[in-house]
Amino acid sequence: MTRGGQEWFWSEDWQAGEREAQADLAGGRVRQFENAEEAIRFLNRYCASEDESGDGAGPGKDRV
Repeated sequence: MTRGGQEWFWSEDWQAGEREAQADLAGGRVRQFENAEEAIRFLNRYCASEDESGDGAGPGKDRV
């Protein structure tokens, strides 16, 4: 039984995303930032590197 309005969380699509996120955490495929500005700088560098490589993988070919 779920609380009203929370059914989306238990949908198969959402749960698949939750499993993917947990696998990324367990596999060390995450980044932590001290603040939003640091995260934005990283994303700007990541996007610039992806544009240069043309392979869509970004720096180190890992996921953000």
